[in-house]
Amino acid sequence: MGFDEITGAERAVAAGIDLGGSKIAAGLFDAKGGLLWSWRGATPGDYPALLDMLEGLRAHLPDLPLGLGTPGVKGAESGRWRAANLAMDGQLFDADLLGRLGPVTLLNDAHAVAVAEARFGAGQGRNPALTLSLGTGVGAGIVRQGQLVTGAHGIAGEVGQSSAPAHLVAAHNLPLVRGGTGRIGCIETLISGPGLTRLDKALTGQRRAPEELAGEGPVLAVWHSLVADLIWTLTLTHDPEIVVLAGGLSALPDTSTGIRRALEATAWDDAPLPEIALATGGPESGARGAAFSALEDRG
Repeated sequence: MGFDEITGAERAVAAGIDLGGSKIAAGLFDAKGGLLWSWRGATPGDYPALLDMLEGLRAHLPDLPLGLGTPGVKGAESGRWRAANLAMDGQLFDADLLGRLGPVTLLNDAHAVAVAEARFGAGQGRNPALTLSLGTGVGAGIVRQGQLVTGAHGIAGEVGQSSAPAHLVAAHNLPLVRGGTGRIGCIETLISGPGLTRLDKALTGQRRAPEELAGEGPVLAVWHSLVADLIWTLTLTHDPEIVVLAGGLSALPDTSTGIRRALEATAWDDAPLPEIALATGGPESGARGAAFSALEDRG
């Protein structure tokens, strides 16, 4: 386990780690959100190795407020984490982190991106600013009057677990499969990265990766409609001024304009709709949002 030499530590105010299914990214940030140092590595596939890597990374970083953004949710009674495709699934992750890393601000990865975009990115100065992360999973974060909305139990924004729209499922004969939380027919199973491949299979008989679908108008048009239906539900629930699209799938061709057109077709006539924009924070957004959440926690 090797970490790059740290530069710019004297100007850093906070550190952040973004834990993903395939990679871990870390960064040091100055007071304006500028990236001073970054590191990326593969996410270990077993739990002890994951804790070892995070502990080693913590030891390598300066003694600054540290935030960690991670997928998954914590069980209300068991305290165990539900995180499909990650080594801490079923583990007492936050308790183990505290024992190995010391004080750390732990938050949902989509929440971390939302904090970064609202404070430094496309959602800056907008209220409410809603960030929708479309990647291996699907999640959202809402920042209202500068504050992240987490809800009573911290699960606000787990929008990937909401139901896929019945009319689109029926119209395109889309599959209803069991998702990572055990529910059948969640929207995440159709609009995430694996979901888009599943969509391609249902519509064309092929199983292409998302990056191979550039120019596939019919497949992407259905995907735009599914995402737009979710955004319409979120608009009716939160009435955001802007919806920021983040995550790897936001880089697909015609994403913001295609989803905007589909949203206009989904909403009622002359409905007030949010602006649709692409995230501007780059691959460090999750670590940046986690870092500044930790800085605010530290006061």
